[in-house]
Amino acid sequence: MSVPALRALPRVEACDLARIERQLSRFHPDLRLAARALAGRHLRLGQLSLSFPALFTALAMPRAGREAAITAVIAGASLRTVAGIVRVPLWLRSLKPRLLPAILPDLPDGPFLARRIANHRPRRPAQVARWFEAVSQAARWVDEDFAVWCARVALEPVGRRRSGIHLLCLWAWYSRHPETRAGALIRRPWFDGMARAGAVEQARRWHERIELECNLGGRAFEPWLTPGTADGYTFVPLRDAPAIDAEAEAMANCVRTYGYGMAHDNTRLWSVQRDGVRVATMSVSTSSNDPLPVIGELLLSSNREAPVEMWWAARRWLNGHDLLPFANLAKPWHSVPLDTATWRAFWKPFWLAHGTIPAWLPLQPARHVLDEL
Repeated sequence: MSVPALRALPRVEACDLARIERQLSRFHPDLRLAARALAGRHLRLGQLSLSFPALFTALAMPRAGREAAITAVIAGASLRTVAGIVRVPLWLRSLKPRLLPAILPDLPDGPFLARRIANHRPRRPAQVARWFEAVSQAARWVDEDFAVWCARVALEPVGRRRSGIHLLCLWAWYSRHPETRAGALIRRPWFDGMARAGAVEQARRWHERIELECNLGGRAFEPWLTPGTADGYTFVPLRDAPAIDAEAEAMANCVRTYGYGMAHDNTRLWSVQRDGVRVATMSVSTSSNDPLPVIGELLLSSNREAPVEMWWAARRWLNGHDLLPFANLAKPWHSVPLDTATWRAFWKPFWLAHGTIPAWLPLQPARHVLDEL
């Protein structure tokens, strides 16, 4: 039955039909065809678009319990009863159609949560998708407290740093589980008072540690060169993940992201020290233009440029080695996979706690999965 066909039903006022038709035009463009089809099945379903737009949205698309809920609406069941069948929270009732996504995700519910989350709902259509996704995933993979936090901060600006909701969920969940291998890598755990920008920054740093460990797989790499000194500078190899992480923390740089190059024997990392104090971080790398190892980068803390005299000392130290044995060592890019044992050791507690292995965090490690978190 089409919406115009509702005019044939008894005791239907023309103004009611006009209100329903106007309301249907306010839903998400991807939902409007299904919305009109649903409203055309019975007048009470059309009226539901006015009284509870979010519940109407849920019934317009395939969803567990959908047909039973539609039958209940037609039979005159209460909104609470119908919402319970398809698990639509009552705190969504006042949300306008323009602030609803085309497909309503599973969302947390409960009277206490409703009081906490009601004031944080999106106010512009452009915010809808991000807000609903954040709240839904937070409730699914962490808990109600984190879901409320996400509802509050999901629309805050974070500057140039970005982080997917799944990474934030993992970081928040492991913040509660410092006894796990992945949890032990968190330096600053999630807490309810955090701003979104700060949380994103901490989650990204944790992600870098996870990526480094998965690339190196608990191994200590041969440094190619012999530790030594030149012009008062001492060159100390960074051979494994803990040493690289400590250097990154002390020097406020991004050397945790060099695990890929280490694993492919393209790069080795060194801490440049003076009188036992870290003063710079150096990479020794191979390149397509030179088969022998060369100094790739030499930077002070926070990636500031090193002085010329430090470069001269580094070159003197490097050129004091026989470099020929280290020619053409690099493996082809993408030929070295992430370490499976490390990957599974990190995520096994999460899988077991949730009783599932989600598609976005599979059993077999993959670089694109790690990159997309």
